[in-house]
Amino acid sequence: MTKFESIYEQFLDKISDYDLIKFDVELQENLMLSYLKNAIAEFIDTCKKDLSDINMEDLCFNIDLSQQEIRIISDWMVVCWLEQYKNSTDLLKQHLNTKDYSVYSEAHLLNAISDLFEKSRKHADSKMREYSLRNSDIERWKRR
Repeated sequence: MTKFESIYEQFLDKISDYDLIKFDVELQENLMLSYLKNAIAEFIDTCKKDLSDINMEDLCFNIDLSQQEIRIISDWMVVCWLEQYKNSTDLLKQHLNTKDYSVYSEAHLLNAISDLFEKSRKHADSKMREYSLRNSDIERWKRR
């Protein structure tokens, strides 16, 4: 059994979102659950374990996920988290004070967010492909 909380911890270690910390616990968990569900959708077809085997009452997977699988899911959660900023510069403006915002044009800010989003997406996709190769039957065929 793998608790969602252990995945949330890895996700939170990868981001800096001071507003998320200010939210009440229920709202934090709802946001992270939303990111988790989207991350599962990205990884479900590649993962060797059944990511649909979840217990929403206890907020856990009914299976044991490896550290690598948890890391990949948390990487995809980061991508989902960044996507909201990529889609809305208004949200990011709220994180910056007026001086910071005046240094950067909105176009520059959007480009920076888009670049970070793309790098994060490529990183998560790369880790997922690496996982897929390591857990494929190719290794078994090589030994024959």
